[in-house]
Amino acid sequence: MLFTDEDEVLREENPLFKVQALVDPTNKRLWVFEGKVSDPTAFTRYIREKALERGFGKIVFPCRESYTAGLKVAGFREEARAEGFFSGDTGYFLVLYPDPERESSEHLVDEVDMLREIIAKPQESRHCPDQAFTFRPAAAKDIPAMTALFSEVFASYPVPVDDPAYLLRTMEYGTRFQLALDGDRLAGVAAAELEAVYGRAEMTDCATLPRYRGQGLASCLINALENECYESGMRCFYSLSRAGQYGVNLVFHRLGYRYRGTLINNAHIGGRFEDLHVWVKFVGSST
Repeated sequence: MLFTDEDEVLREENPLFKVQALVDPTNKRLWVFEGKVSDPTAFTRYIREKALERGFGKIVFPCRESYTAGLKVAGFREEARAEGFFSGDTGYFLVLYPDPERESSEHLVDEVDMLREIIAKPQESRHCPDQAFTFRPAAAKDIPAMTALFSEVFASYPVPVDDPAYLLRTMEYGTRFQLALDGDRLAGVAAAELEAVYGRAEMTDCATLPRYRGQGLASCLINALENECYESGMRCFYSLSRAGQYGVNLVFHRLGYRYRGTLINNAHIGGRFEDLHVWVKFVGSST
């Protein structure tokens, strides 16, 4: 979960719990990125109240296994998990819905049917396109083309990828971007947000212009990012992928990622809240 100094962070520390959570008005959720919980009931009461004060309908808390039992009794439930998420230990995506309507997805049945079809396919990597395309890391000079591509592909997105200042900040904070170019024209983008302290990288911001889809660009971009992140010590690779999009979920399946759950109505993309499938590839300890 990437955030910058300009993002609002909720902080509270007392004898019962310590919490830091990203305040996310775009997606109307609180995302707990650091939490130590001695009293699950007190923590749950506090974080629910803070979400309701802001009109947020969802709370996400990726936590270690030791917290799961108490938090589930207090009202949280598990929607997904990721092996290796905490320096080799499994992370559990626990969620709480202050707004009960948000915990139901009218699209989930169709998305699960699509997922079954994808998982039934063999896990096999595809060859990268021929020399018509060039693949390389992004630099600041590429930002205008990147924002134009994101604006064309997404009606809305959980983070402001159509804002040049935002993309520059993410680069400065260490996000890696890979580009696919058709001559001088940008055809596709993918990114990796590194959290080096835990040895993990989120594969995100994957977008290909419609005219270039079906040619394997996304697979090549993600594979290049994986190699780059591995060299930097990352061992847990994961993605929160739009559950209704066949192509991107097929890409991660083919690249050897495992489906590990679905985050319901988790992000505002394409003009509405969408479910996100969690895909994980854990390649061992970084030590």
